[in-house]
Amino acid sequence: MRYRLLLLLLVLSGCQVHKKPDLAELYQQHGTDHSNTPLILIHGTMGSKLRMIDSQEEVWPGKINQLIFSNYKKLANPIELNGTDLAASNIESYAIFDSYSGLSIYDDIIETLVQFGGYQVNEITSPAKPGKNLYVFHYDWRQGNVHNAKKLSEYIDQVLSKHPAHKQIDVVAHSMGGLILRYYQRFGDHDVLNSLAQLPFNNPYSKAPLIRHAIFLGTPQLGSVKSVKRLQQGFDFSLRNIPVEVQITMPSVFQLLPHPLSHPLVDNQGIPVNLNLYDVNFWQQNQLSIFNPEVQDRVIKHAQDIESGQAEVDRLKKFFKRQLNRANLFWQSLSPTYEVEHEGFIIMGGDCKKTLNKLIVEQTESGLILIDDLNLQDDLNTRSLLKSILFEPGDGQVSKSSLLGQIHDSNTHKTTRTIHIKYPVFVCEDHTKLTQNMTFQDNLLHVLINE
Repeated sequence: MRYRLLLLLLVLSGCQVHKKPDLAELYQQHGTDHSNTPLILIHGTMGSKLRMIDSQEEVWPGKINQLIFSNYKKLANPIELNGTDLAASNIESYAIFDSYSGLSIYDDIIETLVQFGGYQVNEITSPAKPGKNLYVFHYDWRQGNVHNAKKLSEYIDQVLSKHPAHKQIDVVAHSMGGLILRYYQRFGDHDVLNSLAQLPFNNPYSKAPLIRHAIFLGTPQLGSVKSVKRLQQGFDFSLRNIPVEVQITMPSVFQLLPHPLSHPLVDNQGIPVNLNLYDVNFWQQNQLSIFNPEVQDRVIKHAQDIESGQAEVDRLKKFFKRQLNRANLFWQSLSPTYEVEHEGFIIMGGDCKKTLNKLIVEQTESGLILIDDLNLQDDLNTRSLLKSILFEPGDGQVSKSSLLGQIHDSNTHKTTRTIHIKYPVFVCEDHTKLTQNMTFQDNLLHVLINE
């Protein structure tokens, strides 16, 4: 009996073993791709290393001791005196954020593409290599997506000029990098945000024909609720917080706010409330972000004097309003109205982690508050109800509906699809580890080599 029980346990344990695909067996000898189409990898937000142009000092992520001592205020973009646009920055992107303090970011996926996909990593300034070339596009993720789409356009032109036998490239874009790619496919290096209404019916700026496979990994096609928290509370990185006054100098953070039609603000029953995140009055009236007196006091405290500090607060307020408006226009530019012809996006991402997808608005005696996963009420029944409203499946950062670009109307129970999808691939993984996921790597190699 004892031996039968042992045998049963062994059988059951064997059934629970999760086998991983043998990428070498699948692709090193049996791949069918002979086109040698160049491939570009685009990282996501905060996915490149930044340094000072003059001193070459790395300011992101910096040395290990910065995790303990840095307030990352050097990351703030300088703003023009009139408060409307960014001034020239003394910071530049110089490399992809491959790994950090034992955490693999992009080095794992690059190694997989080289080892099993047959790619050779190449620099944009070097001659083309025989066979399949892999290029890594890194950019200053603090800038706006339109600005970086222009940089991507220049980069793709350079890649194609080095490979005259190829009229198309493949692109795999992680997280926010996918939004940059989407904008590029529609408008190339043109900033159309202030002239959408005048855009010709037959969009002359489309670059979609230059892309063979557009593969999106963990891209927030409808933005992310967590960007609201970044503008309201700052961004927690390891042991430190990148404060609100730094976050609001980054146009990219505004352009990651939830899609205007996704109704991210709801009441405690999950019913959308009539509040507009893209209206500066919402932030001002509720003393949120730069309109929070505590944030303003910090800005003034770190200025040379009260007068210059108050001038900086006023400049940040103007910039905040300007960026809300541009973010709203950015989402309009990615709406189905301005879609261009392409074969459809290949969407990959996580769908088994609880992901914040709504914020509950509650009016208190001290004013309006936004309830999220950090300040849920203690009552168990209430907590269960609120969690069902706040969360949906995703990768912990990007919800499944945002990944798919699907807007659900709670009143009509209808779903609006905002992007053209060729097919989706789902994995069970956290957002920061998506690039390391074996299922993702398997599907990515299949697309690039066999399709």
